[in-house]
Amino acid sequence: MTAVLRPHPLCGVFDAGAELYVARLPDGPIIALDEVSALIWRSAGTGSRADVIATVAEATGEKPDAIAQYIHAFLDDLVARGLLVASAAAEDVP
Repeated sequence: MTAVLRPHPLCGVFDAGAELYVARLPDGPIIALDEVSALIWRSAGTGSRADVIATVAEATGEKPDAIAQYIHAFLDDLVARGLLVASAAAEDVP
């Protein structure tokens, strides 16, 4: 089973393209995500962590091995803050 990260049900998201803000409701804090952080956030729900790394590597021109540890750390931080939760990938659900 491949885990996909998705916004926590109590996570508020304001995504206006160039601006992306997330917060654990009701108390926050509100976190502003910059260009690459926003790309990671948007990619998190579309596949595995490896898929997120591949997407970011393609968009930034970086090598996946060079950025993987940073992306894992960022995703782990979002999970620890209660903003993302792991769920089963759609293809893994019977």
